[in-house]
Amino acid sequence: MLGLMSSVLPMIFGGLFLLLGVALLVVAGRNERKAAESRTWPTAQGRIVESRMIESTSTDSDGMTSTSYKPSIRYTYKVGGKEHEGDRLNRGMNLAYDLGTARRIIGRYPQEATVDVFYNPSAPAESALETKAQGGTIMRTIGVVMAGIGVLCLGSGLVLPLIVRSLPGLMGF
Repeated sequence: MLGLMSSVLPMIFGGLFLLLGVALLVVAGRNERKAAESRTWPTAQGRIVESRMIESTSTDSDGMTSTSYKPSIRYTYKVGGKEHEGDRLNRGMNLAYDLGTARRIIGRYPQEATVDVFYNPSAPAESALETKAQGGTIMRTIGVVMAGIGVLCLGSGLVLPLIVRSLPGLMGF
């Protein structure tokens, strides 16, 4: 029973890590494709109508609290004489940040400022202020590390039992 568990557990953990790592890589790739696509969009002049920060505090099971900050930026812009309102910073994931990063983002978009808004020419209501995918590098790095751990665990779950079974024969027992 112990031999079975020693080969099954690494395979289970390996499979989970590999799946999570690949999922992160897929999401990062999708975000980067969306960002690259938005770089080809035309721009319209827009105006920031709201620029604020949303603070979120959470407490874990040990009673430790952490606070994250999410920039909330709303803007208006016109395409073909029709006014649109948007709230997307970029086409990637809406991330929460540390206080300093959130303040820097808010600082780039003060209320009443005039900005260039990237909009989808096929669907002008779809827009973004930036064409960079947020969090892509960290997401890819974590995805590669998790997938690598998964492969190592899967490999140990497959190879280790073979070595253990072959060892007595190799040692002359």
